[in-house]
Amino acid sequence: MKYDKTIIYECPHCKKRLDVTVQDSSFSGIVFDLTDLKGNYAKEIETIEPLKKKCLNLGCGTDIKMGDKRHTWINIDKIYRLGVDIKYDLNKLPYPFKDNTFDYIYASHILEHLTPSIYSIIEELIRISKDKGIIKIIVPHYTSSGYFSEGHIQSFKYNSFFVRNDNTSIERISTYSKIIKEQTKIVFDKKLFFNYLVEPIMNRIPKIYENTFLKYLFPASEYRFTLRVNKGRD
Repeated sequence: MKYDKTIIYECPHCKKRLDVTVQDSSFSGIVFDLTDLKGNYAKEIETIEPLKKKCLNLGCGTDIKMGDKRHTWINIDKIYRLGVDIKYDLNKLPYPFKDNTFDYIYASHILEHLTPSIYSIIEELIRISKDKGIIKIIVPHYTSSGYFSEGHIQSFKYNSFFVRNDNTSIERISTYSKIIKEQTKIVFDKKLFFNYLVEPIMNRIPKIYENTFLKYLFPASEYRFTLRVNKGRD
């Protein structure tokens, strides 16, 4: 995998330095504009590797995420299996992490299994996220056949994460002043070819889709949304 890193070169005589940002850890080039009158090439004196982003795979199940040169993953799940780093019941809040721990949180098909309210869970995910951190959540849409699977406790539609059951907008909830909605998307099963056309149309009219006969004609499969944490937001 290619990634950015910074190499600092220094001329052996004039001590002039040049910072070069490159891709690929195998880079070992020569900086020709850092030479003295005798033609001595500049020498690499320091390499600054990028900081790894700390990522959380919430309720990982069998979808184990492996770390790489740019990411460190922590896989947490109620059931221990090979690859699970932390065994923990995610129904129990707070989660076993300090404030401002993660750059990225990935929660795929886990929230529908949890008993705490979605607002309590989002509040907790915000707590353990760093400022500017990203939270990506994937859940079954309530029209999906998967919604009726065993163990599913909560259902989700387009505005589930942004309007409470009492129709209170999340903008009036102090916790949600710390997030910025990056993306929301109703996803349709692409095994049915016509859904390639249905998906963009229904995402333009989500309220009409979910409140009319259209939801029965074209049941969705998933709802995905991405939030960016902004703890400095007023």
